[in-house]
Amino acid sequence: MKSFKNILVTIVILLVAVSQTPTARAETGEQSKKFGDYTVYYNAFNSAVLSPEVARQYGITRAGNLGVVNIAIRKGEGKTSAPASSIVNGEVANLLSQTNPLQFKKVEETGAIYYLATFRFDNQDTLTFKINFTPDDSKRNYKFSFQNRFFIDK
Repeated sequence: MKSFKNILVTIVILLVAVSQTPTARAETGEQSKKFGDYTVYYNAFNSAVLSPEVARQYGITRAGNLGVVNIAIRKGEGKTSAPASSIVNGEVANLLSQTNPLQFKKVEETGAIYYLATFRFDNQDTLTFKINFTPDDSKRNYKFSFQNRFFIDK
C-alpha cells in the first residue's frame, strides 16, 4: 500500500512527465486551495501520459483526446492531516460554454483518498473545471474552479 507522501511523489513525477512532453502537455501542475480545515489538491492531464498498467489499475482509458481530472481532499495540517472522504461532483466547459458533467470515481488507498473523472477535449482546448465538494464530516459545500489548456497526443 502507498503512503500519502508516495502518492504525492507519483503525482509530481507524472506532472513532470506531462510538462516535458509538449504534445501531451496540459499546461498544468499540481495545484491546491485551502477551505478552512480542508486543503484540496487538484490537477488535470491527458490520459495518454499514463502507463498502461496505471490506466488499467484505475480503469482509465488511454487516448490522445481523453483527459483525467484528479481531486484529493485532506483535513488538517502537516503530519496531522488525513484524507477527507467527500462527495465530489462538477462539470467541465469549453470556451463556447459547452458543458459536460464530470463523473468522479472514489479511489481509496492507505493514507489517501482521491477522486478521478475523465473528459474529452479537442486539440488546444482551454477548459474550465467547476468542482463542488462536501466533506462527509461537514454539511458545508465548497466550490472552486480552475482552467487548463489541453493538447491531443498523436
